[in-house]
Amino acid sequence: MIYAFNHEEAARSFQRPRTSIPKLAIAYWGVAEAVGPNYNDPASDDRFHQAHEAIQKAADLSADASPESRPISKPWRSLSR
Repeated sequence: MIYAFNHEEAARSFQRPRTSIPKLAIAYWGVAEAVGPNYNDPASDDRFHQAHEAIQKAADLSADASPESRPISKPWRSLSR
């Protein structure tokens, strides 16, 4: 949905797994991707804040990620600082 430029629906779609699988780091990354700035939809201060919180949560959860998932989560840790 992000690639179809429906960012609001994409954010909602990534929110759903967060309630049923709260330790699913990729869902937090998806929220950050959906609400963060992009070429066609500049983010507001509130959306920047939401994106940063989601990245921080994804980075925190990635510490317990499987060995296969750790390379994917490495960029989150650098963005969360």
